[in-house]
Amino acid sequence: MPGEDSIQEYRPFFLAQPVFERIPPRSPAFLDFLRQVELRRYQKSDEIYAPGEPSTCLYLVRDGEVHI
Repeated sequence: MPGEDSIQEYRPFFLAQPVFERIPPRSPAFLDFLRQVELRRYQKSDEIYAPGEPSTCLYLVRDGEVHI
């Protein structure tokens, strides 16, 4: 799990996403959510999701693009 410094680093990214726009930035629930975030990095040809797999995560693309 990320430390407090990491949370402060990517909190603005999450707050800029429409899905989070109504959440108060200092909400205890939002901060708890950020503590559970797992940042992942993928290479160009990596498969991150396969058709038919159940979805167990929320993916937000910070940089680059994803083809489905």
